Amino acid sequence: MCPRAIAIIPGLLRYRNQMELEVAQLQEKNRLKNKIILVLLMILGFVCLLLLDI
Repeated sequence: MCPRAIAIIPGLLRYRNQMELEVAQLQEKNRLKNKIILVLLMILGFVCLLLLDI
């Protein structure tokens, strides 16, 4: 490899690794939010069913 490539590639790999880590963290955060939303919607649906039956 040429000296320029040897100088550039490690920086690109570090940047890519950082971005992949950030994406994984954001995906985990979104999974948690989605679970919370699902539970709240289920509770809301249950409450609505109870209110309609009365």
